[in-house]
Amino acid sequence: MNTTKHILGGLYGSLVGDALGVPVEFAPRSSRKDDPVTGMRARGMHCQPAGTWSDDGSLLLCAVESLAQKGFDP
Repeated sequence: MNTTKHILGGLYGSLVGDALGVPVEFAPRSSRKDDPVTGMRARGMHCQPAGTWSDDGSLLLCAVESLAQKGFDP
C-alpha cells in the first residue's frame, strides 16, 4: 500500500468516525450500552442529517489542505 492510500484511509476513517459520533455527542457513555451506534444516524444535539461530520472533521480537512499546499514548517 502506498503513502497516499494510507493518508486517504486515515482521513476517511476520521471523517466516518466523526460522523458516527455526532448524533451521540455529549450523551453519557453509559447510554451506548442500551443504544449502541451501529450505523449513521440523524439528529443529535444540533439536529444534523445522518452522515454529517462536525467541526472536528472540518478542521482536519483544513489542516490537510494547508499541509498539501504549503507543507509542514514548524
